[in-house]
Amino acid sequence: MRKKIFFVLSLIIALLLGFFIGAFFYSKSLDFISYKWKVLTLNQESKITYSTQVAIESDIAVPGIKKIEGKAKFIKIESSESIQLGYKVTISMEKLDLSKIPEKYKKSISINKRWEEPPIEEVFYEANLSFLLKDKDGFNLKEISTKSFTISSGKDNVIQRISEDLITKAIARRTKDIYVQLNLTKCLTSRSQ
Repeated sequence: MRKKIFFVLSLIIALLLGFFIGAFFYSKSLDFISYKWKVLTLNQESKITYSTQVAIESDIAVPGIKKIEGKAKFIKIESSESIQLGYKVTISMEKLDLSKIPEKYKKSISINKRWEEPPIEEVFYEANLSFLLKDKDGFNLKEISTKSFTISSGKDNVIQRISEDLITKAIARRTKDIYVQLNLTKCLTSRSQ
């Protein structure tokens, strides 16, 4: 009889212990956020947007964008319920076709008696990125815009930063894909103003 009682008590303790261990690991899996790099997906609806200043007011045509690629990951903020998005994006632009620019850019310009601005060889743009966090069903969870940076034609521009926008852990847990969009906001080389 004692063996039966010992066996039943051992079985109950083992089941309770298994239940609590399983519940603990299940609750931890609900709190799981991947802090590994994710390859970015290009926003197919609008990979690149152009401000009015870049598209219409500037007299320098935008060189082609050869590729936009990169990766992003969530970054913990110590003692916070929020996290941030770290990213590394490469934006490759074609060289500026000098045969298609106005004559005024092909000559040096005197700034004062001592200084001259040389003819342009490449064009520079102020830009920013927009990241769209999407869940497994493709629904938008959050959009994050970055601070402005400068990119140049004729090179691979590598931008690596951490977003200032905060992301809740609940959104990070649900994020399946991260889409990226390039926004060209200003032609810094243009003299048409």
